[in-house]
Amino acid sequence: MEYSNRKFQVFINANCKEILDLEDFKFLENNFEKVILGDDERYCSIISKEPTYLAISNKYRIPDAYNVNARYKEGCTGLNEFLTIEEIKSIDYFEYVGENIYSIINQDKSMDAGDFLVSTSENVKLVTSKFLDYLANNELLADDNELRNELNSLLMLSEIGQKYKCDLCFFDGYYWE
Repeated sequence: MEYSNRKFQVFINANCKEILDLEDFKFLENNFEKVILGDDERYCSIISKEPTYLAISNKYRIPDAYNVNARYKEGCTGLNEFLTIEEIKSIDYFEYVGENIYSIINQDKSMDAGDFLVSTSENVKLVTSKFLDYLANNELLADDNELRNELNSLLMLSEIGQKYKCDLCFFDGYYWE
């Protein structure tokens, strides 16, 4: 599988040093890259735009009046390949021309976040864990260690974010590479 050179930084949207207990903070400090944003100390995972980010942030439309879901799948794995319809309906969505467009990226929070795309930790954890299960059961992708490593890192970050009720921010690495 080919990976894009374009990367995303994914970090907990909070000053980790202030809100995390010592054990969780040390875990982040030892396993993730430190990022300073203003006065905030954050820790990030770095993921590839393709395939990691595109697969987990893929969009799914209900109803799909214009057959857009098939076009999304052309570029990457579709959400419906590793999530049930009920799970897809549990993640964030925005309404557009009578269709609900589901994605882990929350459009309202992202519009208020400037350069960041925002997701709840719960959404990232659900989609990432289900995608890891899908990879484990898919013989063609089962040995893709780079993808699994990126997803496992993201899963660990989302679990800590969920514990502290923090969102995760995705920062398009194209601008910081």
